[in-house]
Amino acid sequence: MLLSLWKVFRKEISEADFVLKATGRYLYENLTDKYFTPDNLNRYLFQAETPADVRDWVDHRGFDWSLARSAKNPTSKRHILRTILYGFGRFKVARFFAGLFEILFRLGQPAYKIYDIENMLPYVLAEDISNRELVRTDWRCLGWNGVNGEFFRM
Repeated sequence: MLLSLWKVFRKEISEADFVLKATGRYLYENLTDKYFTPDNLNRYLFQAETPADVRDWVDHRGFDWSLARSAKNPTSKRHILRTILYGFGRFKVARFFAGLFEILFRLGQPAYKIYDIENMLPYVLAEDISNRELVRTDWRCLGWNGVNGEFFRM
């Protein structure tokens, strides 16, 4: 869906100082403009996760996620970037959408059949992450868990 938006509104998106993606089924806390600063025009803005979503490369079912490893940002554990709420500055727009196209290409290959954007974003943004171009915000999401109906705050 984001790539369709990019194809139609590339000019308008490229002219914005910041792009923010928010999933419509959640409520948000602390979603202010305090991170929309000149210093962050060349950065990604992702929620800080407490605790951080860090997993083994081989999961509890024995599936090996190592196709999402990157030599540009080697990690001993697999880091997940949640895509409920995030943003990026003007100078990351083209790089972000190029990463989305790469993810779409990879997800079309049989070896990636159970991968998703949250596992692949750290891979395609690895160089930027290792260059400390990812800011962790204090934004919080609230909503109802689709599995058990419980209200949560993350």
